[in-house]
Amino acid sequence: MVYTHLQRTQSWNVEVFTYTLRTWGFLHRDNSLRISQVAYDFDLCFSTNKPDDGAVSWRPAFFRETTPANVLIVLDRQDDSVFPIPDAGSIDSYEFVLHSSYKSLYDVFVWVPIS
Repeated sequence: MVYTHLQRTQSWNVEVFTYTLRTWGFLHRDNSLRISQVAYDFDLCFSTNKPDDGAVSWRPAFFRETTPANVLIVLDRQDDSVFPIPDAGSIDSYEFVLHSSYKSLYDVFVWVPIS
């Protein structure tokens, strides 16, 4: 059976936004996805424009906007931790960001479009 784009997007319980545009998502349940798998799939679908200054230290990440908020997931292909599972019947929304551990708390996030 082939699913349409609309059918796939309606089944997502994890959504990723760039600004206010929903750009990516997936259905996640039963501890089935690892951060490394999500990072790999994300890299297959998107490339990022990293800032010029210190671009080596910037890494793609998801910042959760829904409760509990302020969760940062750095997309690391070596991280085999389970990607956080949304509560039953809810949708977790994340903002795509570039993250650097060398910046202060207020400078951690740079909002960039996905090209």
